[in-house]
Amino acid sequence: MKQFVFTEWNKKKLGILFEDGKAMEIRCYEADSILGNVYRARVSNLSPNINAAFVDIKKGESCYLSMDDYHGEKLKVGDLVTVQVVRDKIKTKRYAVTTDISLQGDYAVTTLFAPVGVSSKITDSARKKELKTLMQNLLIAEQDAQFYLAEGNVAEIERIKKLTLGGIIRTQAEHAEDAAITREIEGQARLLYSIMKKSEYATQYTCLYHTEVEYIKDIRRMHALQDVEIVTDIPEVTEAIPKIPLYTDEYTLTLRYSLASLLEKTLSKRAYLKSGAYLVIEPTEAMTVIDVNSGKSIKGKNAEEQFLKINIEAAKEIARQLRLRNISGIVMIDFINMKEESHNHGLMKNLAEYVRTDPVRTTVVDMTKLGLVELTRQKGKRALHEVFSEIK
Repeated sequence: MKQFVFTEWNKKKLGILFEDGKAMEIRCYEADSILGNVYRARVSNLSPNINAAFVDIKKGESCYLSMDDYHGEKLKVGDLVTVQVVRDKIKTKRYAVTTDISLQGDYAVTTLFAPVGVSSKITDSARKKELKTLMQNLLIAEQDAQFYLAEGNVAEIERIKKLTLGGIIRTQAEHAEDAAITREIEGQARLLYSIMKKSEYATQYTCLYHTEVEYIKDIRRMHALQDVEIVTDIPEVTEAIPKIPLYTDEYTLTLRYSLASLLEKTLSKRAYLKSGAYLVIEPTEAMTVIDVNSGKSIKGKNAEEQFLKINIEAAKEIARQLRLRNISGIVMIDFINMKEESHNHGLMKNLAEYVRTDPVRTTVVDMTKLGLVELTRQKGKRALHEVFSEIK
């Protein structure tokens, strides 16, 4: 059973995803988040040595634009370019932006300058083929409709030709009705064409698209999937999504779910395992380092087998802690050393399986000669410890 508890704690809006009573994610929604917004930005600097440009979305707010995420003619300082914010400010790093504008929905993500793909988590090959064909046909039909509306306007037709649309079908589409998927993709495609048309006449720093309030968007998506119970005492949520009841019990959600204790544990450097072993989680400027400590859990003569058991238990908890703390970037894990190569292979296989369920792309890279395991987790929002360090 899944529950998403959404409430306010210490002037921050928090969403906690529980699975079978265990906290799996803590989402902190910051009031000034601009993730997903689309701007008409001005190029302020070019850095060929790092294959990047810096663009201002407003005066004094310079963002990082990788040339790998840019589609268009060669840039020069002073040019205007339409970008979307795809990564929050993290530590000393600026916002990251892309010209591959995308709109997310329950069943699909429609994106400029992208091929059409289907979530790898959809295992039915026949359904995958159907969904891919459906999206391809819908995007072609919408482009034809745009050409029809621009009939006689040569410049407009040429502009539309440059706007190739693609995207990805999400896992939730596997069992959804085609009619619902069609409505969503058609709406996303029309909105993308509208945004790009407006951008042609927009002045610098114009916000062309405001994404829906993030917590409303997340809750709406989870509610639509019907596999998550939403529990909230925030009236704005029930006003936006009337089918969700408002929690009004005198015993507050903060107390009912022991949120203060949960946050204290999550922000601690140590995470304890049932076996008595524990993890030490240390964020640094360059990466996050996780050390697996056996504590007092080693008993008996067969230490190697116990090391394997503890390491596998630790791997499962590490996968959970990455989601819970929203740790991103490079992660180095120092598991307990094991002599048996088969044990190390089994550990890596288990770790890869545990992180596979993470909605954020997480990749187990390799085990080094020193026995350290390297993995990466895609960057997006700030880590939980960064957000809460501001209010301590």
